[in-house]
Amino acid sequence: MTAWYQQSFGETYLELYAHRDEREARENVRALMALLAPDKDEPLLDLCCGAGRYLCALMEMGFGRLYGLDLSETLLDAAARAVAEERAANPCQVELIPADMRCIPFENHFGVVLSLFTSFGYFEEEAENRAVLAGVYRALKPGGVFVLDHMNRPWVIGHLVAQNEQELRGRHVHNRRRITPDGRRVEKTTTIRDDAGHEQVFFESVRLYAPEELAAMLEEVGFVDLATYGSFQGEPLDAESPRLILVAHKPEAAEAPAPDVT
Repeated sequence: MTAWYQQSFGETYLELYAHRDEREARENVRALMALLAPDKDEPLLDLCCGAGRYLCALMEMGFGRLYGLDLSETLLDAAARAVAEERAANPCQVELIPADMRCIPFENHFGVVLSLFTSFGYFEEEAENRAVLAGVYRALKPGGVFVLDHMNRPWVIGHLVAQNEQELRGRHVHNRRRITPDGRRVEKTTTIRDDAGHEQVFFESVRLYAPEELAAMLEEVGFVDLATYGSFQGEPLDAESPRLILVAHKPEAAEAPAPDVT
């Protein structure tokens, strides 16, 4: 059976999440780069780059060597168009890579890897989610930095909207959300119906993590010097923080690839 993440990231996804726009990406990237102060000449990977809005914001900030990886050909096509348009004002080397995040095809290459907008925890088997982190570790240069932007579990549980409806270009959209009985995942079913009665249904399911769970997974694959924040601006994390931002480092002396944690 085809996994949800192989079905849901198409043209309709771009319409449903159109409110996540370039302005938001620009603000988040500026805050995050102020927090990290990375070398803009080092190669940077946007893991699960989607339609490229964060890549464009990084281009605008003057980064010179950017990479975007995503499984969705539709989103990568949208990213290619966005990057081409942005390159006219901000020349930059950008490579877009069609690949699964469990199989990042680089080793000791990046100064920074970003995982933004809840692009982690997709897989039912925890070993597969750990494989993503191990791949990030391998892809980073010694001394490289990984940023993981995820949902803050207490906030999601406390503020979950069980259902809502909206109109989208003449179609009716009904979203249903739930926390699984074990409390480990948040799931969303989106039903879109047009005036002729045609219906599309999309499903999303993402693992919810406590901060200490993610920290333990990062340390397990070799990361050190972990810092946890409640926003891109570096605010402290608490139960009312919508986001969970983790910053982790690959040791300067690291040479061997990450251990096999599968």
